[in-house]
Amino acid sequence: SLCLRFFQSRTGLTVAFKKRYGTGVIEALTEIRMTAAKELLRSTAQPIKDVAAGCGYPDQNYFCKVFNKRWGKTPTQVRSK
Repeated sequence: SLCLRFFQSRTGLTVAFKKRYGTGVIEALTEIRMTAAKELLRSTAQPIKDVAAGCGYPDQNYFCKVFNKRWGKTPTQVRSK
């Protein structure tokens, strides 16, 4: 959908994005999602599965794996602080 929006091929878009922002599209999207998830875990009482789904991860287990890889803590550990 990004390629269609910006009238670019997939390669053109990824090369231009990386040149401009210094990171890949997927990495940037993951960073945005993980930052939002961390904030939601700290500021709401939503169940982790709802936070995961709201941040674009319908699979809670995968969300927890990505979250732990990014922050070095599980969602439960972040919430308890």
